[in-house]
Amino acid sequence: MEKIDNRIFLAPMEGVNDIGFRILCKRGGAGLTWTGMINPLSKEKLILDDKPILQLFCNNEKGIEKFMKKYDKKVSGWDFNLGCPVKRAQGCGVGAFLKDLKIIEKILKVMRKNTKKLLFVKIRKSSYATKILKIAEKNNLDGIIIHGRTAKQGYSGESDVKWCESFKKKSSIPVVYSGDVGVRDFNFGLYNNPTNSRPHSPRNPIQNPKPTPPFNRVANPTISPLVKSLAHPFNGIVNLKSDLIKNLLLTFDAVMIGRAAMGNPGIFSELTKTKTIPHNKPSQLASTLVGRFSSPRVNARPPFIKGLLINSLNSKLIVNKTNFNFSDYLKLALKYKLKFNQIRQQAMWFSKGKNGSKKLREKISRCKDISELKKIKM
Repeated sequence: MEKIDNRIFLAPMEGVNDIGFRILCKRGGAGLTWTGMINPLSKEKLILDDKPILQLFCNNEKGIEKFMKKYDKKVSGWDFNLGCPVKRAQGCGVGAFLKDLKIIEKILKVMRKNTKKLLFVKIRKSSYATKILKIAEKNNLDGIIIHGRTAKQGYSGESDVKWCESFKKKSSIPVVYSGDVGVRDFNFGLYNNPTNSRPHSPRNPIQNPKPTPPFNRVANPTISPLVKSLAHPFNGIVNLKSDLIKNLLLTFDAVMIGRAAMGNPGIFSELTKTKTIPHNKPSQLASTLVGRFSSPRVNARPPFIKGLLINSLNSKLIVNKTNFNFSDYLKLALKYKLKFNQIRQQAMWFSKGKNGSKKLREKISRCKDISELKKIKM
């Protein structure tokens, strides 16, 4: 199994996660990257040089075995989408609208049978989420990805992190959290000060200058292939700039960043920068995570735990650069001969947050070919 650099992943996004964008996210420090949704009956030519997690969507097992045999050597793992909330998915009975548990189990059985690599299923908050979890556990999946909104919510409102934490406690396999990471700040009632059972009130810089993360929290001690594959379990999480993601990683096995990465693949290097930690000063977070894997229920510590405080805490996550711009993406897009409409759409996202971005997007929308796009300064 390939090594995973850290536990911050690029979420699957349809129409966004092309090969050029995935490569930049990986260079920036994403532990794993996902493709958009792919139907196993699709004739589309897939470019998988970066070995992403390939996400499937369908409403039966037809074509899965043949498709997986074709691409299994070219990917780091697989994922089955049960979380897409769009109307088109509803009309086809796929994504979050596939609710037949017997069909879901058939699909996951076929997928597990045809790969020894990482296998996930992605779901949303629902009344039957726990039933899907049991199916995933029964069929030896490596992890389950949970989004804290219902299918009806789509992408509106806020992700229910507290519900996701409750879901995590029921799971014997790793749980990856997805939903609003890097997009908005939360008022996490579940992340209480360990010395105070009351939830934090909304952040007030005067009354509540800095919420205290629960460094003494011990999560599910299950050792899984996903956890064992981490090259350095604490790489990219010892000195995260984001208290939010620190808190999430104390509860969940990994987190996903989606919309916040659009036009900003450098967000991963911003969040995963580390610096040398003295041997005799292990971080509170590191100590907590070591405790996770020291449960009496585990017969022996896995190999990656040995010498952890000496070796892993002194390692640095090496990235090419912190910030990527559209020219970085364009080089890759041209190399892989991506369609112009896709390149232009990425240019729109890369213009986000720049001075005069509205006028910039107007110029981009009028471009008819690559030569015109190259003339625009971004």
